[in-house]
Amino acid sequence: MKTKIISFVLALLMVLSLSSCGVSKADKEEIISAAKELITASYEINEIYFGKGLKTTGKEVLVHTEFEYVDETTGYSSIAVLKEATSKVYTEDYCNDYLYVMAFEGIKSSDDEESAISFPRFREDTKGRLCQIKSAKEDGADLKRTYDFDSIKVESYVRGVATIKIMSLVEGKADETTGEITLKLVKQADGWRLDSPTY
Repeated sequence: MKTKIISFVLALLMVLSLSSCGVSKADKEEIISAAKELITASYEINEIYFGKGLKTTGKEVLVHTEFEYVDETTGYSSIAVLKEATSKVYTEDYCNDYLYVMAFEGIKSSDDEESAISFPRFREDTKGRLCQIKSAKEDGADLKRTYDFDSIKVESYVRGVATIKIMSLVEGKADETTGEITLKLVKQADGWRLDSPTY
């Protein structure tokens, strides 16, 4: 009886191991291809949300003088357009739970508007035109992180969720501080999306 139990446990462990680690060649190729495309696209999105932001006209918004109009040549004319571009790179959950809150609502310590920890980076004027807070140019992060696509390794793929490891670079050189970074990708109804920050 004891031998049978041990054999069963070993067989079960083997099955679990194969199901968690066994990623087909076709799946790996699809995941790696999606990761390259999404990470590349994320550089621009990261710059908009965390870096120096978008080019502005220098013209202040009358209602909110701490904001300036976004230059139309950037291709981003409204919050809806910006959200659409963002949703093509990051998952719905990551967008709604973090990016959109930070960028369009700001972060508050309470319900009181005066107690804001950070103000929204973007607003729209009364006509729906996109405006960006002036401080973005000075306070935005100096984003220099890129990734070595040749180093991508697919760690797992289970039920539409993949994890990869990839070497982080700063100004083209391996980042000794972070080294390899683990990123999560989720397969949504309309394709793969990043579920981890890449900035």
